[in-house]
Amino acid sequence: MGSCFSDQNGEDSQRDTKISAPIQTESKILKVLLLGAGESGKSTIFKQMKIIHDKGFTDSELKDFRYVVFANVIKGMKTLVESASNLNLTFNDEETKDRATRVFEVEDDFIMYMQRVWNDELCDDIQALWRDPVIQAAFDKRSHTQLDDSTEYYLNSLERIRKPDYIPTEEDVLWARVKTTGIIEVRYPYGDKVVSLVDVGGQRNERKKWINCFVDVDIVVFVVSLIDYNLKCYEDGEKNRMSESLELFEKTVNSAIFSKTPVLLLLNKTDLFKHKIKRESLKTTFPEYDGPEEYDPALKYINNKFTSMDKSTKQERTIYTYPICAMQKEVVQETFDNIGAVYSKFTSVHK
Repeated sequence: MGSCFSDQNGEDSQRDTKISAPIQTESKILKVLLLGAGESGKSTIFKQMKIIHDKGFTDSELKDFRYVVFANVIKGMKTLVESASNLNLTFNDEETKDRATRVFEVEDDFIMYMQRVWNDELCDDIQALWRDPVIQAAFDKRSHTQLDDSTEYYLNSLERIRKPDYIPTEEDVLWARVKTTGIIEVRYPYGDKVVSLVDVGGQRNERKKWINCFVDVDIVVFVVSLIDYNLKCYEDGEKNRMSESLELFEKTVNSAIFSKTPVLLLLNKTDLFKHKIKRESLKTTFPEYDGPEEYDPALKYINNKFTSMDKSTKQERTIYTYPICAMQKEVVQETFDNIGAVYSKFTSVHK
């Protein structure tokens, strides 16, 4: 095993989607498989590649994303209200209690409901709650609950989002949280080749579909959320997310089908990790870590945890590691521009 650490920061078939930039059909297809656990940021990376290579989102698509954003706003505040209750935090007045009750009773599970429930009264309640010290205290303890990364961004932007003529920006869309189901693909030209980037859902119930994508894969891109080191899995609320990601990575890189396939390990959410590591210790999950609670040594430790899962030799395969922030278009583009070079270098060694 080798590691190259970069310094740059039926029903299913009906759901499957292909997005193609203009390409020449005779070009060689370079199949890139995008893997990772739920909440790793795979979908954000995929959306960035659509923006970069497929002219972004149409006006119609942006309008449809309004309801996803609305649902994310409601879900985020409901999660904070529930967290405040679980932490035995009490609102100071009846009006705020009533606001919390009204928000918590709003249905947010189905996007189709958003047009019916989204109104000025609801937005007033959410904004008032977001300013309340009890909700802020719950937010400060967000590692104890299942709060989407986008919650703070959306709640801070609610004055803009609540306007009647609101149309999501590209950044709004990148923050939007919708579980990936099925298999989606974007194709784009790369030199004399065509990259086929394939994304599949990262939640546990979606992983059974991964095997359908494993044929003729040229490169595996595995995405890890750096901030998951003290968070619990959505599926059971018990298992540590980074432990699950480590297990998933180990199974992937040591699978016989990928024994001679180059792997890019993307350590995502560097922006959030830089702030989190200062206030929440890595040692709570990895007590053997003896370094300072600082970005560089903590990042190196996590990188080593993942690359040590690879049982192959350096002659068989090198794992190329890239710390990234998927919200930064230039970083994502630069990372994926390296794919061709990685593939060429690997194939030249393994002819």
